Amino acid sequence: METRAKQRDPRLARALNRYLLASRLAAHDPDDAPLHLPTEIRERYHDERDRILQCLENAPQDYFSLRCDTFSKDLAVLDFRLIPLGAEYAAPGAGISRRLLFAGGLAQGLRFTRNALLRYRSLSGYLELHAHPGRLQEFNEQGWRDTLARLASLVRANPDVRGVVSSSWFLDPGLAQISPRLAYLRRQSLDTGADLYYSTLDSNGTSGALETSATRRRSFAQGDYTPRIYTRIWSRQRLLDNSHKA
Repeated sequence: METRAKQRDPRLARALNRYLLASRLAAHDPDDAPLHLPTEIRERYHDERDRILQCLENAPQDYFSLRCDTFSKDLAVLDFRLIPLGAEYAAPGAGISRRLLFAGGLAQGLRFTRNALLRYRSLSGYLELHAHPGRLQEFNEQGWRDTLARLASLVRANPDVRGVVSSSWFLDPGLAQISPRLAYLRRQSLDTGADLYYSTLDSNGTSGALETSATRRRSFAQGDYTPRIYTRIWSRQRLLDNSHKA
């Protein structure tokens, strides 16, 4: 619908998207969520609704486009396709990629196979973490401690959730040499029971690793740094047993 409207008049497309967001906001009710939401997560939806209302009233026109990551993710929040946790958001119904079996060589393949059989038991039924470009205030060490506590609470409240998965450049062990202040992200993941696997090389620098750091951009341009994407997987029990160690 947006594409057809945009071909006719970009203003019409923005108006339709504004109406779509407003209608989803008006109809939003945490009781409609497909997962059971603990109290501390329900409370975060109050902040989300207030923030999205401010976007409706004050955001620039470019915001009202499905090509805008912030707008698309705000729709996902209202549709419960993203659940607010703090530093990142959880998407229900995710799975573990089988490519991890082959991405990191023989040793990783054997480790992944062992963990898949003994810990994960299934490659589906996971939550997947995603960043929200408009909600990075809690993306810090304490913010992640709080996020992991909420994540464990959400998993505990939903027995069918098998665990949590996410992939990012900030899990790269080599990042500590270039951006040591971000080393806590990999350390917290390991401390709280996540298994980490090499996934792929970001040879084009499009993973987001270069967006907020002049140092990383310079190192990338000089050929001294190429972001590597790692995947972390928490099995349900390991997250519940270890989330307090963040």
